[in-house]
Amino acid sequence: LLLMFVMWSVMMVAMMIPSAVPMILLFTKINRTRREREDSALPTATFVSGYLLVWTVLSALATLMQWGLDEAALRRLILCVVEAEARTVHYLGLILADHETVLDLNRAYLAHDYLTDVLSFPLRENGYLGEVVISAPTARRQARRYRHRVEEEVKLLLLHGVLHLLGYDHETDRGQMARREHTLRRRLGLE
Repeated sequence: LLLMFVMWSVMMVAMMIPSAVPMILLFTKINRTRREREDSALPTATFVSGYLLVWTVLSALATLMQWGLDEAALRRLILCVVEAEARTVHYLGLILADHETVLDLNRAYLAHDYLTDVLSFPLRENGYLGEVVISAPTARRQARRYRHRVEEEVKLLLLHGVLHLLGYDHETDRGQMARREHTLRRRLGLE
């Protein structure tokens, strides 16, 4: 989840630029005043790091609140699936993305020219399982279609994505992934 937080930060930089200009002007004014009083200036790295941290925390909280997502519940789901498969994982990235991003990733990395609801990119290195990318608009639409909450749909897609990261492939495994997913849905109360 720490990695998810870092990746969120990187993805939000483009959206952050308009709000950064007033903050940079404020930082410049504070440092000019400090120099006039012969105080030491704030290091630029301290300002940038603090700004990124505050902006990222606020934007992550706003998104979680907007979606009604419970980070602890998502973490429990991931741990339950990983433990059920007798694996140890320290990091897993979860990204909620727009249609265009999911389509671009699907084209670039899987050579599929269509939109999908969830993508998985396994890494399996140093305790890092990989990345799960969920199409936020698709999750919202599917939640309406199946008449459950968006959080429920995100959990279902996350479960599916984590199983892919753990090596399951519903396109080649003759129903093994579908059976495992059904079992875990029941265990997690997602039916």
